[in-house]
Amino acid sequence: GRAGIYVRLGDMDGAITDYNAAIKLQPADPALYYNRGFALFNKGEYEKALQDYRRAVRLNPGLAPAFNNACLAQAVIGKELDKALVDCDKAAKLVPNNIEVLDTKGFVYLKMGDFAKARAEYDNALKLDPNHVMSLYNRGLALRDKGDYDRAISDFTKVGQLDPKNAMAFNNRALTLRSKGSLDQALASFAQATQLDPSMATAFNNRGVTYGLK
Repeated sequence: GRAGIYVRLGDMDGAITDYNAAIKLQPADPALYYNRGFALFNKGEYEKALQDYRRAVRLNPGLAPAFNNACLAQAVIGKELDKALVDCDKAAKLVPNNIEVLDTKGFVYLKMGDFAKARAEYDNALKLDPNHVMSLYNRGLALRDKGDYDRAISDFTKVGQLDPKNAMAFNNRALTLRSKGSLDQALASFAQATQLDPSMATAFNNRGVTYGLK
């Protein structure tokens, strides 16, 4: 419908307006709440998105993507992460070995600071698709926070190869190189990040700190 077109065009407000109208007409349709939740999430309204995903699964307890997205929204909000795991587990029961669910559950563990469990989820996701950019990126974060710098650098490097415009991957690769003590390589990677995104203040700051360590 028209709301879907708005989403594809990036007009989340237009999509939400149409979903609001549709929900007034069909208040028991779980797909409408799921779709409005998706638009709200992409607009950055995570609490409202979470409410819609929860409505969707109440109406259709078999809607695995809604459980997964509720898990993700709860993780992004960063509160009551135990509830996020419950939603991820419900999604996993409905669609076992689903890469998106594994990736989302890994993100929850990452937010919890449980880097070993996060890595395990990302390992399982990457067995299904070794080139899954988000799982590679987040596994890199988990590995770095565990002090496994070489493997983290490998993951961030692969992300940069698969997604050459991913400035955050180059920034995090540089941070990991700096933690390892490879300052010249870190400076080169920070330079790549700032070239890709000249508005990334954190990369400029990180590069300045790195110069100070030389």
